[in-house]
Amino acid sequence: MALELVAGRLIAQYVGNSLYTWTSIIGVVLAGITIGNSLGGKLADRRAPASYLGWLFLAASFVCFLTLPINQLMGLVPGTERFSWPVRIFTRVFLAFFLPPLLLGMISPGATKIAVERAKALGAAIGSIYAWGAAGSIFGTFLTGFWLVEFFGSRSVVLLVALALALGGLVLGPKRALHGLWAAVLLAVLLLTRAGPSELRGAAAAAGLRDGHAVLFTGDSAYQHVEVYEEPRGNRTLRVMKTDYLQQGWLDPADPDYLDTNFERVARAVIERCMRPKGAASAFVIGGGTYTVPRWFVRRWPGASVVVAEIDPLVVEANLQVLGLGRIEGIRTLAMDARNAVDDLAIRENGAQFDLVYADAYGAYSMPFHLATLEFGGKVAARLKPNGVYVLNVIDDVAHGRVLGSMVATLRKDFRHVYVFAQHREGAKPGLDNYVFVATGEPVLTIDWRPGHHNDFPGAVLASQDLDALVEKAGGFVLTDDHAPLEQFIAPALRRHKW
Repeated sequence: MALELVAGRLIAQYVGNSLYTWTSIIGVVLAGITIGNSLGGKLADRRAPASYLGWLFLAASFVCFLTLPINQLMGLVPGTERFSWPVRIFTRVFLAFFLPPLLLGMISPGATKIAVERAKALGAAIGSIYAWGAAGSIFGTFLTGFWLVEFFGSRSVVLLVALALALGGLVLGPKRALHGLWAAVLLAVLLLTRAGPSELRGAAAAAGLRDGHAVLFTGDSAYQHVEVYEEPRGNRTLRVMKTDYLQQGWLDPADPDYLDTNFERVARAVIERCMRPKGAASAFVIGGGTYTVPRWFVRRWPGASVVVAEIDPLVVEANLQVLGLGRIEGIRTLAMDARNAVDDLAIRENGAQFDLVYADAYGAYSMPFHLATLEFGGKVAARLKPNGVYVLNVIDDVAHGRVLGSMVATLRKDFRHVYVFAQHREGAKPGLDNYVFVATGEPVLTIDWRPGHHNDFPGAVLASQDLDALVEKAGGFVLTDDHAPLEQFIAPALRRHKW
């Protein structure tokens, strides 16, 4: 169970943390255990389990260790870009994580046979084996999820699991010197990857045993892997936050107003044109990242207040430690899921309302469906002032458009006016791209923002007939808490995208 939990973290750094990811991990682990149980049962009938259990522990330790370099190298395997997105995820999971549960599954029948042969009460012996196995799974799950990942990091947890298996083989071995040598190697690798010389840490990063960047901040939370590192961009040195696979945001400490992506420029331009100038402006921001929008908002409207819903406390800590958030007044963080934060604002803060709700929590690999549904849209609408605007960033390929179309259809149920902006002045382009949505109860777009009609606007608004066509592509699908298959909607776009 420890390896299964950590597999989700390691895979997420390359293909996101989606329904496809966890479906593949759970299915591959169960398949490995099932086949391992079958093979282990046949092996137990042919040989005395005491003669080979130590070797199975040693082999399981070795393939557990190999999951790290295999997971790292999978991005270099040619031909996988031709697979559909779910098959691509399954292939990565299978190649990296099938062998450990297979070998661990082979251990159970042999251990059960030994217990049965030595038992005076057969039923009690079998029940004890199952009970201890379940207890171990429960202990490993809670220990890993609540403590090990956060304290050691995902890769170190894999090394700890491999070390524990090697020590198990050392106890059960024959030829215990070999088991002891392998355990010593794993212990040395674990120590060197955490505190060894820089040259060895670099080699460990190349093998997938530790982070590859010279980072300013790094850590694993209950939600994701978070790191901040510096990256040159022209004459600038940006501080980049990366969460799992995704570069979450960029900040130039010398120029906080600098924006590195065009969709952020579009979003900022839309917000400025939609909001009336006011000194007491208020905003609710879903997703912290590098706090780019909250920082800009309190500078743009002096005296403004911003509430940020950021589920991961480690993201907040990274901003406080290396991104200068602690020096900024007017920004308050609710360290909880945005869905819970919206409810808290309604119940505990006297139904607080805002001029702006801004959401940048939707990725391509993983999309939090519960923040895109009809029910959540109703909660957001209730938190907006009469002239307030809801702005969100959505990723899709307009050629497929099922995510875009379903989002338009869903938002239209709660908001009278829904606009979609491409991040290019000439309009939507084929391929995976960011689109900025604006939803409001009142018509706020009084400027003609069609391509070529507003030279200082960095993007272009999609015509109403284009939105209707997208809704038709999505079959008029309205996303609900009960049915929001966003991963399936984005899959065709991901398959065509050139990574």
